[in-house]
Amino acid sequence: MNNQKFASSIIFIFSFFLLVSCTNEPIDPALSAQLAAANAASTNGGNGNGTGGGGTSSGDYFPSALNNQWVYTQNGVSQPATKMISIDNINGFTYYTFSPTTGTGSTSSASATQRLRKSSGDYFLKTDDYSFTSNGISATQTGFEVLTLKDYLPVGGIWTGSYTQTTTYNNPLIPSITGTTNYTGTILEIGSTVTVGSTTYNNVIKMKLHESIDFAGSNSTVDTDYWFAKNVGLVKSITYAADGTTPQYTTLLTSYILN
Repeated sequence: MNNQKFASSIIFIFSFFLLVSCTNEPIDPALSAQLAAANAASTNGGNGNGTGGGGTSSGDYFPSALNNQWVYTQNGVSQPATKMISIDNINGFTYYTFSPTTGTGSTSSASATQRLRKSSGDYFLKTDDYSFTSNGISATQTGFEVLTLKDYLPVGGIWTGSYTQTTTYNNPLIPSITGTTNYTGTILEIGSTVTVGSTTYNNVIKMKLHESIDFAGSNSTVDTDYWFAKNVGLVKSITYAADGTTPQYTTLLTSYILN
C-alpha cells in the first residue's frame, strides 16, 4: 500500500487547496491527486493547531456565499465543480461547507467533506472524518483543519501549525495507526498578477505550504504553491514532487460563479 497523505491543499478542495496538499494514508497516487484537486487549516481537540491570531484583513481572497462555485482542471483534466452548499455552525464557528469530494484510483476510492471558515484575515480549511477503501481494505481516518492563508502578512511572513490523524481499519488484524503533520505557510508575493489560461488576475497573493509528515514511522515532505486572487479565490496551485522543484499536480481555475 502507498503511504500517501490525503490531500489537504488547498488544492483545495478543491480541489482547493484544493487548498491541494497531501495525505498520509494508503491511498494510491491517482486517488490522492483527485482528492486534492477535487477538494488546500487548524483547531484543537486532536484535529490540529496553528499559530493563527488574526489580523486586519487586506480583502477577501475566498468569497463565501451559498452556491458560489469554482471549476478547476488538474494536470489538464477537468474536475467536478467545487460548490458551497450550506453554512454550518460547528463548535461556535461558522463554516461554509463544500459539496462532498469523491475520488477513485486504480485500487482505491474515498469520499470526504471539506469546509471553510474565515476570521480576521485567517482562512481555515477543515476536512471532516472520512472513509476510504484501498486494495480491498476499508478504513476511516479522523479529520483535520489547516490554517491555509493569512491575507494580511507581508512578503516573507510565515505561520505554523500541526495536526494528528488516526486511521482505523475494518480488519481487526490491522492495528490503528496515527500520523502527525507539521506545516509552515509562507507569503511569497502580494499584489501580484498571474495569468491562468486566457484570464489575467490582479491583486494576487502567492504562498507556499510546506508539510512535514510523520506517518507510521515513515517521514516525507510535500510543498505546494498557491495563488489566491482577491474577490475570486484560489486560481492556481502547484504541488511538487519529492525533489521540491518538479511539478507533480497543477490545478488551474477555468470558471467560477459568485453570489
